[in-house]
Amino acid sequence: MLRALSDNGSKPPLFETDDDRTFFKVTFFLHEAFSKELGSRGRISEQGPAQSRRTRAELRAVVIEELGRDKASQRELARRLGYRSLSKALREVVSELVDEGVIEYTGTVGGAGTKLRLRG
Repeated sequence: MLRALSDNGSKPPLFETDDDRTFFKVTFFLHEAFSKELGSRGRISEQGPAQSRRTRAELRAVVIEELGRDKASQRELARRLGYRSLSKALREVVSELVDEGVIEYTGTVGGAGTKLRLRG
């Protein structure tokens, strides 16, 4: 792949990760000749740069911070943290924090109106 990019005159891709290797990101650049042909329509996405994934420690910290502001259901918490739906990582972090006694459920777990809150 790198050889093919080089052979056609493309810029080499940019490889990124964090120190914990929790994500791996590759950016491919648009070939100059192709971008001239597209003009201003050469954008791939109108959404802007994607956010990098949070480490497990960062996710724990933002969950605690967010529940310190106000209680929330898991679905509400996911939305407040910028997720479209409840992710596996968020479910696991919530479960760990409940097991550790940092947060707790109000009401019956899984019941209507059940919320999470900081304990104590």
